[in-house]
Amino acid sequence: MVADAITLTILGWLHLLSVIFWIGGSLFIETVLQPVLKSSNLSPEQIGIVNKSIAKRFSPMVWFSIAVLLVTGLMRANMVNVLSFDVLTSSTYGLTLLSKMLLFLVAIIIGIGISSIGVKLGRVKSQQEALGLFGKLSLLARVNIVLAFLIILLAVSLQYGL
Repeated sequence: MVADAITLTILGWLHLLSVIFWIGGSLFIETVLQPVLKSSNLSPEQIGIVNKSIAKRFSPMVWFSIAVLLVTGLMRANMVNVLSFDVLTSSTYGLTLLSKMLLFLVAIIIGIGISSIGVKLGRVKSQQEALGLFGKLSLLARVNIVLAFLIILLAVSLQYGL
């Protein structure tokens, strides 16, 4: 029993660290870094170079965080026996957990879209094309941040409210 509590605590800690890194980093980039870059004296080409460098470092760390979230979340859910179809579909707790997992899946799909736009940005030929892709990238990043806030709300309700 103590070993299970320790394991759940460590898994929960890793899960939270991954959330903090992924969402905190995304929030910083979208609400602090990008506005500063846009209001700077940098040319669009220079901003593109900075963004490409950020993406090159940040993206692998985000995907690692997402992998940790997936593994730790499934391990914790399995340890407390909430992964059965009956539990997921017949209780408020299960439906909330299922909603959280579905939103997480949507966030991953959007993340794939963000990554594909990042790849396209590396091959743009014109400033106009780059600006269009940056607009799409920003929109998807903001949608993912909103999804992340909803996922966190569901996680808190699982922990404290349901």
